[in-house]
Amino acid sequence: MRANPNGRAILGFISYGYALELLRLDRVEEFLLFIYAHRYHDHTPGTWTAGEVAGITGGTATFCIPAQQTVPLLVRWMLALDEERLYLAKGLPREWVGSGKVNAMIELARDGAPREVHLKMRLPVGSALQSATVNGRAATIGGAHADTVVIGTSGARRFSVVGVYV
Repeated sequence: MRANPNGRAILGFISYGYALELLRLDRVEEFLLFIYAHRYHDHTPGTWTAGEVAGITGGTATFCIPAQQTVPLLVRWMLALDEERLYLAKGLPREWVGSGKVNAMIELARDGAPREVHLKMRLPVGSALQSATVNGRAATIGGAHADTVVIGTSGARRFSVVGVYV
């Protein structure tokens, strides 16, 4: 069957792969736009009930159980993405940070702890991460936008992170 060139639809439960790639590629603004648009267009107004395929011009979609997991999965990945290393706050909206200092307490489980944790500081637009400490020691700042605190776990489980920005 050929795609309809005049139609636009959002696929409820297979679209999360696209969103995950946006996050992996550090295209966070597009990821956040996707999650908000998906929630708005693919869920019944006033509920968390998602359809299998929803048009962007209104109406309702056929109920689909796997589609119910899309937004919860995206929010989980936004906050904690566990791949070769553990990424924390990778997709956090910038508006959630705004006091001049970022404090984080990280506690890892005993078994299966990652060798490295990347805590992304999604700071307000125009701000820059000035310095960061992990357990009171100067931390390595990395990431494509120099906004990520890189923590080598070295078998430790608890980390107190302080980031200062201007």
